[in-house]
Amino acid sequence: MYVRYLGVSAYGIIGFFATVQVLFSFLDMGIGMAINREMARHSQDMTMAGYLRTLSHTLQVVYWGIGLLIGGVLVLSSPYLSTHWFKEPSLSQQTIYLSFLILSLTVAVRWPYGLYSSGLRGMQRQVALNVHDLFWNLLKTIGSWVVIAYIDTSLITFLWFQFAVAFLQTLGVMFMLWYYMPRHADAKTSFDKNVLKNISRYAAGMGVVAILGTVVLQLDKLIVSKLVSDTSFGYYTIATNVSILVYNVSFPLYMAILPHFTRLFFENKMEDVKREFHFYARLLSCLLLPFSTVIFFYSEEFLWLWTKDAELASSISPILKLMIAGTTLNAMLMPLHTMLLANNRVRFMLYSNAIAFVLAIPVIILLTLKWGVLGGAISVVTLFGGMVAIQGSLIFYNLKLKDSLVQWYLRDILYFATPLVALALILVQLKKHIVTTDRWQLFLTLGVITIIFYVISLSMNRQLLAFLRNRLLRRSKAA
Repeated sequence: MYVRYLGVSAYGIIGFFATVQVLFSFLDMGIGMAINREMARHSQDMTMAGYLRTLSHTLQVVYWGIGLLIGGVLVLSSPYLSTHWFKEPSLSQQTIYLSFLILSLTVAVRWPYGLYSSGLRGMQRQVALNVHDLFWNLLKTIGSWVVIAYIDTSLITFLWFQFAVAFLQTLGVMFMLWYYMPRHADAKTSFDKNVLKNISRYAAGMGVVAILGTVVLQLDKLIVSKLVSDTSFGYYTIATNVSILVYNVSFPLYMAILPHFTRLFFENKMEDVKREFHFYARLLSCLLLPFSTVIFFYSEEFLWLWTKDAELASSISPILKLMIAGTTLNAMLMPLHTMLLANNRVRFMLYSNAIAFVLAIPVIILLTLKWGVLGGAISVVTLFGGMVAIQGSLIFYNLKLKDSLVQWYLRDILYFATPLVALALILVQLKKHIVTTDRWQLFLTLGVITIIFYVISLSMNRQLLAFLRNRLLRRSKAA
């Protein structure tokens, strides 16, 4: 929609600043994770209200300072970027310069959102946060369309509207944090640099872990792009864009349950930790494995539906099969990483990501040189498969939960994966009878297969069914 009304050149400027914003994310320095952890541990203790209010105010000052610093750097860079970085004849230099200024301000006012949202998640106010974000994202999407379709098609007007929504969304989440903040008669709100000292070690460790984790996830793309042709890397990129959809399931679940596990570890409720871990591990399997299984066994059909190019789909399909397998294995580690970080075992994650980074480089290079982009995809499966086998075992031993290791492999993962893979193998043998060349019929066929897989997976999760049944009974009694 944006490309249609604004043009490809204008959209390129927006995409460029989105990339810049990601690059600046390292300046968070683990502060977001630190406030999440402290809120999870103390938000239900009224005697800690003063500490939490002082912590929030102190980090708020720091975060707004970082946001203004980022905005200032981008504003000062705008004259150079508008004249030397982008040379687009369809847009005037004045338009590009004003666009950079507005986008710089948008990045600055959007930056503190990460702090406030992390604090709300720590207090387990995810539902309120999601409703708030849903409202503003709908307003941004629909409002942007109304602005450029019916009011003014200029890039400048569009960007000013985006800035206004970003600023109001940040203010809204800021008021929400302080509204839900624990209150106490003696609680005072002030800036205290000693608070920064208290969380500095954990925040710094989490910051480095996040950077290393991001590098490990992006390393194959960086290396493969240098070793293969542009066309081959284009195939690899498309396969990557499909495979990373699995993180749309695992990452929100991670953000939701991290404060819950942080509190359980803080209160030393180890039996609850074990029980809750297996519940969420099975929930993740139910939500993730049906999708991944369909994409793996019907990769070519899915790609043909998406790209409308049979030859392209045939070329990318083998890469996608490997990539979806690798990213799914990595996503299955999410409950383990949640327990580890909730228990403040940051050093383990730091060493683990550092070792994965060092080992991954020669593996990716050797496999890519031997088999091209297919070798790059093989390296992803090798890396994340090794992490599930080795890192998974070490995490259980590190947390002294080794009695749960076999249960995680067999009952939380393989128990759900085995029937799905078996059914998929049977359906693949019947593929020529149930798969059609008509696009709408193929879409419906894959949709029905996916629904069947989800029904099977969810029906096997007796713990989840019992949980949902109890919730329904409680609501019916309350009504």
